[in-house]
Amino acid sequence: MIQPRKRLGQNFLSDPNTARKIVASLAAAPDEPVVEIGPGTGALTGLLAARFERFRAVEIDPRAVAVLRESLPGVDVREMDVLRVDWSSFAGEYGAPVHVVGNLPYYITTPIVFSLLDAGDAVAEAVVMVQLEVARRIVAVPRTKEYGILSVVLQRLARPELLFEVSRNVFRPRPDVTSAVLRLDFRDVPGVDVDPAWFR
Repeated sequence: MIQPRKRLGQNFLSDPNTARKIVASLAAAPDEPVVEIGPGTGALTGLLAARFERFRAVEIDPRAVAVLRESLPGVDVREMDVLRVDWSSFAGEYGAPVHVVGNLPYYITTPIVFSLLDAGDAVAEAVVMVQLEVARRIVAVPRTKEYGILSVVLQRLARPELLFEVSRNVFRPRPDVTSAVLRLDFRDVPGVDVDPAWFR
């Protein structure tokens, strides 16, 4: 069992029921490509590999990569920084937009989400675990305290939905905040009349 590293923002999910709920939240069909980001010790990975025919995982921690490759030898595990992933290249390899799933490190949640936004048609949806406060800001309605830049951008360039909250007691180590699972659907979203990067 590897020890979580604070500098990587690692809080490993340890509850099988929560893992099953997250995997079940993906709208992807069994033959559609799925990419897990930050699998850590693999709480979701085995379930995802069993459900989806075209599946790969992206993990920055070489210790976790070694554990995953040993425990799930049939899974394509890429040792790389998620912020350096070329989502268009992944979609090109599969010949279809990818579905993304993962427990996001809190300190890089926004950069990861914006990298998915920037991917355009390469990403179909993302089911991600984030800090509850961030999830509430993303789905907030106008003229409320939570409504802000994240709300405007994500609601204009995707269809966000807060699916369920996750107790801090199902992680190792236990984080100081409550989490939530969020779905971002990037399909069939009306485009903006200006360059999306400029709009953002």
